[in-house]
Amino acid sequence: MIRHAENLGAPRASSTRFLCERLVPKEAGMAETDAIPPAIIGEMKALGLGGRSIPAEYGCIGLMVQEEVEGAPALGQASRAT
Repeated sequence: MIRHAENLGAPRASSTRFLCERLVPKEAGMAETDAIPPAIIGEMKALGLGGRSIPAEYGCIGLMVQEEVEGAPALGQASRAT
């Protein structure tokens, strides 16, 4: 069940924006150092990308499955190493 159907595109939009503006430009450096910069990890946490279906009371954003799936295509375009 989708709780807020009018906001269904929001996870995809925020994931795409993060991917294009922050993650992709840093991919080469992350591949060279074999590390993800702490600032990027912090941004991913703030966007709830590490546990999108885990409830907010546990520090994530608590997406329903359908909402979570909306953001997956954008993240799938980034390097699997990140």
